Formats: sequence, structure tokens, C-alpha cells
Amino acid sequence: MSVYSEITESARRKLAARYNPGWGDFEEIPTDIETFIFDDSYLALRRDEVWPSVVDDLRELFSKSYNEAVLLQAIGAGKSFKSGIILVYQLYLNLCLKDPISYWGLARGSKIAYMNTATTELQARDVVFGEISARINNSPWFTGMNAPDPRVKSKLKFRKGQYILPGSSSESCPLGYNLFCAVIDEASYMKQPGVNTSQQASDQVAKIYNAIVRRRESRFGDNGLIVIISNPQHEGDFTVRKAQEAETNPRLFAKHRTLWEAKEYYKRGVKWSGQTFFDEGINMNVPIELKASWDKNKHLARRDFAAIPSAAKDPYFNYEQLRDIMAESDMSCPVRIFDDQGYPKVWHDWFKPERSSDYFMHIDLAETRCAAGIGMGHWSAYRTKAVLDYVLKIIAVDEKKINFEKIRGIILLMRQLGFRLRKVTYDGWQSKDSLQILEAKGIEADTLSVDRNLGPYDTFLSFVNLGQFDTYNNPELLAECRGLELHDGRKVVKPTFGSKDISDAAAGVCFHMADKVGVGRPLHKVVSNRKPISVMVRR
Repeated sequence: MSVYSEITESARRKLAARYNPGWGDFEEIPTDIETFIFDDSYLALRRDEVWPSVVDDLRELFSKSYNEAVLLQAIGAGKSFKSGIILVYQLYLNLCLKDPISYWGLARGSKIAYMNTATTELQARDVVFGEISARINNSPWFTGMNAPDPRVKSKLKFRKGQYILPGSSSESCPLGYNLFCAVIDEASYMKQPGVNTSQQASDQVAKIYNAIVRRRESRFGDNGLIVIISNPQHEGDFTVRKAQEAETNPRLFAKHRTLWEAKEYYKRGVKWSGQTFFDEGINMNVPIELKASWDKNKHLARRDFAAIPSAAKDPYFNYEQLRDIMAESDMSCPVRIFDDQGYPKVWHDWFKPERSSDYFMHIDLAETRCAAGIGMGHWSAYRTKAVLDYVLKIIAVDEKKINFEKIRGIILLMRQLGFRLRKVTYDGWQSKDSLQILEAKGIEADTLSVDRNLGPYDTFLSFVNLGQFDTYNNPELLAECRGLELHDGRKVVKPTFGSKDISDAAAGVCFHMADKVGVGRPLHKVVSNRKPISVMVRR
């Protein structure tokens, strides 16, 4: 065996760089990611310390010239471990250059930064001085000249003007740095202090991402790497939307990993048994070891263990039960023809009132006046069900705004067709004139806000959960209910990108049905996904 073959991989690459003119800018020819992870010259990790899925993902990430990556990972799938290796490898690549500052066209004395951002700066520091420091301190390559400066405590400082530092969930955290590589860890959970809604949380990570992109592009063009890694929260969050861009952006790498794809072992020393159950909702076979978590809360389990985002960040509605009700219903939409805004033009001839039934209507007018929801329903005594006869969505089109007079026309038409209107309510927005007009025509009218408390939505949900609800197949209503979120345990809100105009109308109608027809009847508990309430309903 020659002396040359006995020297380390790193030393061989240094010699090759010195004598190969093609590598004139390099002090050492960089090695590939898999060699970097396992070879004794670099990170020197053992095969049993690194899950095969981690190696597969990193090998794929660094196989092409990607400058962005989105990794949608289950909880416990090794996100911090993976992101630590990514940052260290990017640092290594630049340290292989003779002079990375001049190579990238930066002014003398400049510094190149590699940043790990997390939901808090403390969390980011834990990753930098925990996971990343562990990789560096146990690496033969990062010794001697390549070791971090022990005198610097706030960040990891290396020779040639290279730094690894922690960041926070503030969009100002990248300012002042020449960012070559950044990892946005747990991106779906980032938010501004005091901000709780999913819309604002999603906006916050978008602000951080855009700030980092601007720093990288202004210094390094389309070079460098930005990695977004998180367990996805809901379909509208930034990480999910960003991952979808991979279909059209060849420089964006996206990867999804369930817990059982990421880990060979269910728990320490115990492999997955191979037995599964089928989750029809996500079309996926799930290990039987996770069945208890699925039975307890399948929406949360799908999100945490399958990395499948739910329609809402904190799902409120049992939309699958509502979907089944719609599928089994023999009802049909009573409107035969709609106009371009969604107003009914022609009603079916068969649409007649049920004998001796009181009918209730609720109208939800969007504050932006871009949409309105109109619902009507009745309690069917012979079916012992709350029947939602219809919910209609009216939208503003071009110059055509929501016409309050047309909405009143629908209400008056119902009475003309023989429906005994017991009560009509508006949500309060721009409703004063309509209420006065309806009252003048002998129709009891009032305001009802479905946003101020959970009563209307809990009642709607109760009817669905108890199987005391019926309506026709209405994909738009189902989609709105699927995206509903519970905010602070006190309020039902729409998702980040969505609406709840007709679901508000349906909730208002259900609330009146329970409130009016149940007077004098025994109480029963409303079955809610959250906090049960009591309402009066006919049994």
C-alpha cells in the first residue's frame, strides 16, 4: 500500500486541490455529503447514529444546485439533527475555498454568516450551541485551524471570516449579515410576540423568509441555501404553500417525511411491527403502534406523525361527519338557476314548506361587503332533525356589490311561498335598515353575532355530531366547515386563506332552531369537539 493511499481523505483532497489547476480557488477539494457525514476525516458519525432517511434526504438535496429547500417533517423525525448537518456542511464548503470573501466578491474584512432561526432566540441558541456544536466538536476536520474561536461565546466564529449564529422569529434578525445559508426551524410555529392567529403567524414566517432571501440574493445572487424545515400546521401555512412551489421552481427542493418513514424504530430498541391500519382521510397506511393517537385526535395525529397539514390550525368542526350526512341525504338544493353573483333566479317547483313547521333564517354580511351568506332551516318534528333547507353565498362581482334589497327580497319571497318565518336575524353589519323594514312587514327580526361566543357554532356542531342534522350535498359549506379554527378556546375563526360566510349562516339558523323549538323541553348536552354547552332541543 502506497503512502498516498494511507493518508486521510481530507489530506488527499488538499493535495488534489494544490496540483489540479481546475481547483485553483480551493485550498481543498470538497467532498460529497455522505462522505462528509461518515468518513473519519470529517464528521465521523457512525451509520447507526444516522437514520437512512436523513442520509437519503441530504444526498438528494445536495445532488443538484438547489438554493431553497422545504422539508415537511413529522414530530420526532430528526429536524434539528438534519438542519445542523446542513449548516455545518455549507460552512465546510466555503472553508474549503482559499479566500471565500474575495471568491464571493465581498469587501475585505467582510464576514459570511450561517444562521439558524427558531421560534425564539433561546431555542436557536440551543440548536447552535447544542446540536451544531456537537457535530463540530466531535469532527476531526474542525480541529486545529478549522476549529471555532473559543474566545467568542455569542456565536461560532471560524477562520476566513465565517460565523454560525442563532436568529429569532423577528424579521429584523438577518439584518447586517452576509447570509450564505439560513435554516428556518419550526417555521409553521413562528409568530410575533402577542400574536396568536394562524394568519399572522404565517405572515410572520413569510416576512422572515423574505428578509433572508433579500440578504442572500444581494450578496451571493442565486447561490447559497435557505432551508425551511417544520412540522406543517395547516393547509394555508407558509411552509405548505412554499413546498407546492417546487412543482414549478427547479431550484426548490421539497421533501415530506412521516414519522415511520423517517425512523426505523417506534421507540428505542423496538422496530415498527409492520402491522398497519388504513386512514381513508389521508389515503395512507399507518403503523398500528400509532392507533391510540389516531383514536384520540386523528387531526392532530395526522399533523404530528404523518406531517399532513389539517385544513385548520386548530380544527374545530367534525367535517367528516357532515360529509357523510350530506352523502346520505336525499335532499337537493332548492334553487334551480343562479345569477352570476349567486342570487337565486329560479326555484324548484317542489320547494314547499313542511306542514306545521317554523322556519328560521340568518344572514351573514361580510364586513368587506364582498360576500354574504343566507341560510334557512327548520326543525322537522317527524324526522327529529334540524333541517338546513339551503345556504346561499352571494358575492360581489366587478362593480356589482352586495344588494341588501335583493336579500330582503329572498326573505319576503319565502313568506310568499308559504314558509312560516318564525325569526330572521342578521349578524349586525349594515343591518339596521333591513331589520326595520322586515319588522314593518310583520316579520320578527333581530341581530345575532355568531362571533361573540361559541353558542351558535357549538349548536351546529352538536346537531351534526348527534346525527340530528340534514342538508343536501353542499361542497362549499363542507369546505368552509373543514377550515374552521378555534381561537383561544372562545371563538370560531376562518382559516388563513378561506371564508366562513355560509357556515356562519348555517350556525345562526341552527342556534335559532335549538333555541325556539326546544322551549319547555328537557336539556341535553351539546356534543362539541371542545367545550360542551347545553341547549334546548326537541327529542
